[in-house]
Amino acid sequence: LRLDAEITRAERTILVGMPGGDVELDIRPRFSQPGAEDIGGGLTAPMPGKVIDVLVNAGDTVEAGTTLMLLEAMKMENNVTAEKAGTVTEIRVSEGDSVGGGDVVAVIE
Repeated sequence: LRLDAEITRAERTILVGMPGGDVELDIRPRFSQPGAEDIGGGLTAPMPGKVIDVLVNAGDTVEAGTTLMLLEAMKMENNVTAEKAGTVTEIRVSEGDSVGGGDVVAVIE
């Protein structure tokens, strides 16, 4: 069976006009956008990877540049460091967790 359809795209929507009726499709991002989850003081993973060690706990006071956790990505070990001084109020990952680039891994206030 073969049908002719007219396809129109408008921003985040695709409209498919067919003889039996129109279909409207919403376009969603395939991957989460880094920084899309806006959390004040939120520290995000710089790239997709696996958490191999968490070096701080909630309640710890840290300085800017302090290594908070180690992330294995592309067979390399990467330090995830505090961007600012403050108190770690939340750790959102554990050793062995997989994270995506831009995922919030900790919160520092």
